[in-house]
Amino acid sequence: MNEENKQPNKTLISVVVVILLVLVTGYLIYRNSNSSGTATIPDYFTDSTSWKEFNSVEGNFKITFPTLPKHESNTIAIPGSDLTGTVDLYSASKGDDSYFVQAIRYNGEIDVSNPNAVLEGAFNGRVAEIPNHKVVSSNFGSFISNDSLDYLVQSDSYYIYGKLVLVGQKLYSLEMACEIQKCSTSDYQKFTTSFQLQ
Repeated sequence: MNEENKQPNKTLISVVVVILLVLVTGYLIYRNSNSSGTATIPDYFTDSTSWKEFNSVEGNFKITFPTLPKHESNTIAIPGSDLTGTVDLYSASKGDDSYFVQAIRYNGEIDVSNPNAVLEGAFNGRVAEIPNHKVVSSNFGSFISNDSLDYLVQSDSYYIYGKLVLVGQKLYSLEMACEIQKCSTSDYQKFTTSFQLQ
């Protein structure tokens, strides 16, 4: 009879211990969640304190923006030819600074035998779109093993830092527009050096 009484007592004690553990654990979680030292995980889509890695399916690239970019797609006519191109534009802002990536795909083959001429033509077309522009600098170079052109253009009280990259039959344009007095070249470097082809 003593053995039978001991068995239900052990079961009852086990149940009470489990309930106490659950209550204590719940209390500790509650207390820690309300303490000022607890780190919260920010929402990736609304967090504006850290830059965001963005992967473009249409553009076959990835890059880091200060916020998730907006996307729009347009068709353009290529001057001096009967070709058209599809332009995928990605844009984001950080304060007064604006960041842009354009990925241009052509509907036919363009002559890329002279890459500098293609880059120069694209640069002159871009500069023509900027009101009251003054070219501060422009230089041919190489970026991620592809021909490129770096430029700095002034438009009134703004600078536009830019990089054109020719990758086969596709042209990429990376730009940052900022007030001259507030430009951060380190942000521009962070933006452009994060660019990778996929």
